[in-house]
Amino acid sequence: MSLIVTVTSGNGASCYDSINGNVTSTLPFEEQYTTYSIDGADKQADSNGTIWYNVGTDQFVNDTEVSESVKSVTPKEGTVTITTADKAVLQHSVNGRTIDGRDPLEVGSQWHYTEVAVDAWDQNNYDLGDNQWVQGAYTDDPENNTGTRVKVSFYDPAVLGSDMGYSGVATNNAVFPKGTKLKIVLDDALNDGTTTLERTVNDTGTFVQTNPNQIDIALPEADIPSYGITNATVYVE
Repeated sequence: MSLIVTVTSGNGASCYDSINGNVTSTLPFEEQYTTYSIDGADKQADSNGTIWYNVGTDQFVNDTEVSESVKSVTPKEGTVTITTADKAVLQHSVNGRTIDGRDPLEVGSQWHYTEVAVDAWDQNNYDLGDNQWVQGAYTDDPENNTGTRVKVSFYDPAVLGSDMGYSGVATNNAVFPKGTKLKIVLDDALNDGTTTLERTVNDTGTFVQTNPNQIDIALPEADIPSYGITNATVYVE
């Protein structure tokens, strides 16, 4: 059975004349190739565990530079935040082998990414550099244009004795770290009819820390809507 592999290394994929042989050319980033059988199998692992694919006569590539089941890969830069404990492992390729000797990335840690790949299941994957991929499902998934659904409550910082003002929002900082700019689209309008707010995360607390899918929006007490609790879709800007 043939596979489709995509060059997901930003530097292209080295093409070898045999498994662990000599490099004969470089296949360009983003290009896709149909694989051919290797001794009756659609791929083959060498003694180091590296997976090899045959993409033509005397043309072999490996899974440190190509990935299976990828719809698209795009050069994009940004910052991704880890949100799930013990799951965000680094992989050689999109949904591929785990990189040996590396612990799962810590919740709340932030990483610069250079490429985004959309896999066959429409999930984002992020290259943290040098073909070290992490699945977007275990992050804040900044390239997810569908946004994140959250529960919304409101509070007045001044009532709590704070001078932080009303430009911020309190969140679980493992989900939305301090300094993150959010666009918040409320299901229910505020008293003045507003449904969309632009806020920067500047606060947290035990309440939202134990409720990761809830945010607490700062408003003057007189402006807090009578419904008290609503829901919203949040986009990272």
